[in-house]
Amino acid sequence: MFAKITAFYRSRNRRERFMLLAMVFFAAAIWFTFLMDKGKKLSAEKEALEQRLASADFIISKGPQIQAELDKISGVIDPAKTYNALALQIAIEECARTADIQYTLSNASTKDAGKFKLHTISINFPKNSLKAFATFENAIAKYEPYITISRVNFDGDGNGGVTARYNVSSFELAK
Repeated sequence: MFAKITAFYRSRNRRERFMLLAMVFFAAAIWFTFLMDKGKKLSAEKEALEQRLASADFIISKGPQIQAELDKISGVIDPAKTYNALALQIAIEECARTADIQYTLSNASTKDAGKFKLHTISINFPKNSLKAFATFENAIAKYEPYITISRVNFDGDGNGGVTARYNVSSFELAK
């Protein structure tokens, strides 16, 4: 096969040989460019995977320490005092009644976090005074660390009225 290519090449005049070599060179250059792009992408993916592997190795190396801290926390936390989604809703309603303010609750959202389940409920309050919100927060504080306020948004009307949206979270040990 190489002999046929050589014979074909020699049978051409100088201008055709030059054009043939130029075409082969440009085709090789384009092919090489594609290979370089693919190589860059593979190199970047390899580097990202090596970084993820290093992170995973670090986390795995900290496994015993994390387990020890989890065991320590589990010893302090009384599983009977943790709140499921329904108990969280009931506790929030009691706190809102204690503060004597109107409210609307959202449905509880639950996230599975390994040995824990995290529950979050949003509670919206119409226009009230900051004193009523302080009373509500003090009522919630009695349930800590099992129920906590994770986020609060206040919106004032400029005349002393304030509306609020609280995200209240609780956890329970997964069974």
